[in-house]
Amino acid sequence: MKDLPLYQILGWNETFENNKSRQRDRCSFVCVPNKHGGSGYTALTSEPNGHGLYGIWVMIVETCSRQRAPRMGFLTADGKPDGWRLGSEELGHMLRVPASEVRRCLAAVSSARIGWMRLVEGTPEVPACTGTPSDSYADTSSDLQVTAEVTAETDTPTVTPSDSYAGTERRKEGKNEPPIIPPKRGIGEDSLSALKDTKGNKDTTFTLEDTKRWISSLFGRQKEWSQLEIYELSHLFPIAKEDRALIAWAYSLPTDIEGYAIYKGHRLTKRKMSLLSLVQSFQGEVEKWQQARRQLNGATPKLRDDDRMTPEWAAAIRRLYGDDAFVPELKSRLDSELQAEIEQEVRNASQAA
Repeated sequence: MKDLPLYQILGWNETFENNKSRQRDRCSFVCVPNKHGGSGYTALTSEPNGHGLYGIWVMIVETCSRQRAPRMGFLTADGKPDGWRLGSEELGHMLRVPASEVRRCLAAVSSARIGWMRLVEGTPEVPACTGTPSDSYADTSSDLQVTAEVTAETDTPTVTPSDSYAGTERRKEGKNEPPIIPPKRGIGEDSLSALKDTKGNKDTTFTLEDTKRWISSLFGRQKEWSQLEIYELSHLFPIAKEDRALIAWAYSLPTDIEGYAIYKGHRLTKRKMSLLSLVQSFQGEVEKWQQARRQLNGATPKLRDDDRMTPEWAAAIRRLYGDDAFVPELKSRLDSELQAEIEQEVRNASQAA
């Protein structure tokens, strides 16, 4: 596979994070600036299909926001500068947009006039322009050559960001970008096979290759797995037998015209539409189908006394997240990080009293 360019979003920590997101290992949200009068936004939306390019840019930001902390805005599978680089073909497949439009977006946002992203290493993929490009990136050979020299004094790359929301704020604050590390390409299958089982459900007879073939069979897929799909699978392997059995049952059910699975006349829930989306949210999919099966069997899960929401927890939620914050009936409906944060707030309030 040809070498792909390495990109990094400028000013990630200051622009796309807040005090809550910085505390989370994985985020299900991202902060996006809501001003639309900057020179970068104007230049991008002035391009042919400019608002479409802006939509692709936001989706790229959302993709990077799913990386593990600390996030630095590198356009790679794991968010690390030496991780597997995401090219236009792979991004186009993930985001359901033409690869040519992804290339145009990357060319535009990393140009000197917009400067929301920088080319760290490699050669840009040639953008396929539709219509007559404006001067914002008509000459991509000059705009996309970003200087990445590391000085002895600062050990950080020298960049020339545009007068955009990211570049301008970083120049004002005098902040440097993270140092560049030469990338290492690829993920070895041998290393994935040697991953430790952290779930206590190890099935030594069901190998990584068996798992890939099994998941491919759910979608009737014949083509090889991408490096991104293999990387995402590395967080799941090995998969417990009972989880495989549940998903195999769910993905064998017929569906109605709206895509809902049907079992003995009962309308259940929808399945994931692609292999990558299933691998990326496998545990959530297992929990969803467990709930569907409980409802199908008419079983009501037994509630633990310590799982019920208490007045102390409700008060802590409102102190932390505002008076309008949603307070669920069960603590377990909150993710583990939120539960830990709220429990600490309850303890702090108890000690202060």
